[in-house]
Amino acid sequence: MHDNNLKKYKTKSPLSYGHFPFSRGNCFKSPLLKRGRFRGGLLLSQAMPPPKTSHKAVIAMGQIKIYGLDSTIENHRNEISDIIHSSLVKEFKYPEDKRFHRFFPMKKENFIIPDSKSSNYIIIEISIFKGRTVETKKNLIKTLFKEFKEKLGFEYGDIEITIFETPKCNWGFRGSTGDEVELNYKVEV
Repeated sequence: MHDNNLKKYKTKSPLSYGHFPFSRGNCFKSPLLKRGRFRGGLLLSQAMPPPKTSHKAVIAMGQIKIYGLDSTIENHRNEISDIIHSSLVKEFKYPEDKRFHRFFPMKKENFIIPDSKSSNYIIIEISIFKGRTVETKKNLIKTLFKEFKEKLGFEYGDIEITIFETPKCNWGFRGSTGDEVELNYKVEV
């Protein structure tokens, strides 16, 4: 494909407008793309317009995964998301307008759990930058248990929470690594 033809391929495809790791307008900053690597047949660095915002305007918030039976996820998706998000805002001081939740509804045969668990059993995995205090992480976990019990009636034994912490340099977003992006929130809380 000739470079002059690339201009006609500016589309709203997931590659050019996706959330992670390539987002609109910043793919050209990736060293791999500068060397001419292709994704989906297009050289993204030429197929996308330059960024209209600075690195400082973008935040990589915690990435949350929620696993549960498909019926539980389908019946409570919004409430589960709201509980997790409000707890992160309260305990980790996250901005209210940022939410990154992925749900994994599973059929019963693919979500094998002990008989002691109810159909409300869920697993929450939270991936975050390293830096929060032990007390802050414990407060988040306790707040989540309390909120799920009060708002949805989920028993403590039906909720499992794991927090995965990694250094900022292990995160990639907006064409950079997490340790090179200025955040508009504190990690050290």
